[in-house]
Amino acid sequence: MKIQEFKNQMDEMLNDRHLYIEDDTIYYAYLNDLRDSGQINMLGARPYLIQEFDLSKGYASEVLSNWLKQNK
Repeated sequence: MKIQEFKNQMDEMLNDRHLYIEDDTIYYAYLNDLRDSGQINMLGARPYLIQEFDLSKGYASEVLSNWLKQNK
């Protein structure tokens, strides 16, 4: 899935509502799509998480760190 398709699906799911995410699955799916796009070095993905999901810097760092550990 391409990043824009992912964004479109998220927009449709949210329909102007706030989404409560209980785990990091959606963030990991986004990171997988970002990696597959080849657009960036994944070590620099934190700003993308912050921008797309309005995460704090600390939480985005935690999500990215955990994702990187799972995808060695």
